[in-house]
Amino acid sequence: MGRPAKPTALLRLQGTLRPGRHVDRAREPKPAGGAPDAPEWLLPEARAEWDRVVAGYAELGILTPLDRGTLATYSQMWARFAAAERADPYVPMPASYIATMANVANRLGLDPAGRTRLRSPEAAPDPDSPWDRLKAVPRAN
Repeated sequence: MGRPAKPTALLRLQGTLRPGRHVDRAREPKPAGGAPDAPEWLLPEARAEWDRVVAGYAELGILTPLDRGTLATYSQMWARFAAAERADPYVPMPASYIATMANVANRLGLDPAGRTRLRSPEAAPDPDSPWDRLKAVPRAN
């Protein structure tokens, strides 16, 4: 069994969308944009991290309301990590906490490797641009 197909939005964000290869994607769901609302149950430190991440991504249009669970997981793990470090930095935190936090942070593009796979949504082409008008002309086969 092969790898599962990547969503078109992820291909577009990663800059790997190939129109000739990924043509049968018209019926794929497209989540509405906008920042997700923070859950009420987040720890105070988690809420601060949530606000920091949402503010950082607000202008890029990367987060959607569907990302709420992933961002909540990362924020809670961050709060637990920060609390453990404040309590006793010499007592090791369970490796699963750190691995989960790092994995989710990577998926959200919160580390350098994760950011390399993200692209902000493309701006609409300028209708007065001669280059865009030239690219829009159908080519003869």
